[in-house]
Amino acid sequence: MASDIFGKTDCFLPVVTKQYSYVIPTRDIILIEKSEGRVRIVTEKGDIFTYQSMKQLAGILEDREDFGICHSYLIINFSHVLRMQNGYIRFDNKESRYLGERSFSKARKRFNEYILTKAIRLRR
Repeated sequence: MASDIFGKTDCFLPVVTKQYSYVIPTRDIILIEKSEGRVRIVTEKGDIFTYQSMKQLAGILEDREDFGICHSYLIINFSHVLRMQNGYIRFDNKESRYLGERSFSKARKRFNEYILTKAIRLRR
């Protein structure tokens, strides 16, 4: 955990490209997907593209309860998911992604655990 410029504690995802090195607060990440040989990181502030591997990024995020590795080409931030239904994941930025039946079932199970855990914490 690191302290950001506002004094809040957060985790950061390092992104390294040929042009720059960058850290993204994980709370800003909506989803990460591999497409056409590169990785697209969708954030609240815009998209960032990198050639880092999904495996490397997944390794950084796999222990965080708010992230789910849905497939080798898709990582989602559960805190930005509005709904999961009929194979579709709808995000708060109005984007959606479709997953096959088995991947969707696993992702939805993790999402259900996440939202139920959050609901219990809020009641305390």
